Amino acid sequence: MVNAVAGWLPNWLIQEQKNSQAVKDLEAELQRERADHVSWPISWRRIANQEIKELKEELQKNKTISDIEFKFEEKKWRAREQALLRIHAQMEKKLIEELDRLLEAQEMETAVHERAHAFLDERIQHLQDQKDVWTKEPNALDHEKEVDNRTVELEMLRERRSAVHTELQELEEKRAVEAEDYKAKETEMRNAVLIEKQRREQYQRMAEAVLFIQKQARVYLARLNEKKAAKGKKGKKGPSENSGRGIGVSGASGAGDGPGVLERYLE
Repeated sequence: MVNAVAGWLPNWLIQEQKNSQAVKDLEAELQRERADHVSWPISWRRIANQEIKELKEELQKNKTISDIEFKFEEKKWRAREQALLRIHAQMEKKLIEELDRLLEAQEMETAVHERAHAFLDERIQHLQDQKDVWTKEPNALDHEKEVDNRTVELEMLRERRSAVHTELQELEEKRAVEAEDYKAKETEMRNAVLIEKQRREQYQRMAEAVLFIQKQARVYLARLNEKKAAKGKKGKKGPSENSGRGIGVSGASGAGDGPGVLERYLE
């Protein structure tokens, strides 16, 4: 903390020293002016007094400015010092908490290592005791017999594993074949559904086309009937008119076969 503040203090201390030196120089110059003032004429004394007055005012002004700057810098550095102290206090608190946590973790780790070491020692002693039991003469034959039995069991397990592996491969192949069959059936069913959908859509379009043709045919028949009725009214006016338009009547009668066909179709 002291080093951090000391790195900034010389700037304003140097300025303060400069101001103090300037004041001392002005006071020394003032003393010299006063010493020479006795031998000066009255006009020079007045000028000198005026200059002395101005120098005093300037000196007082510089002192005031220097005091203000000094107090300002002092308050600023004190505030900065307090801020640094607070920051360092917070950092110190965090470091202490981190140290406590590390110490606690170290104690826990030490306890775990001690327990693990004790467990391993007990395990080593247990294995050593078992080794001593197995290496005794009466148990040597039993040990060899146990090794033979374990060897036989190992061979049986290997054979069983081979058989199970073969069976697993067969099941995998069977599953793959069944999956292909299922996929083929699914594709076939999907195609059948698509064909049925297309067939229904085609029947729907055909039915709509038939209805449209029937509608247009009815409109056409209605127009023909209107024309036929209009021509029938004109034929009742006189034989002369009918004889004059025989071709038209025959044409109308010939055209009447078409409406008959359409009527039978619409039925």
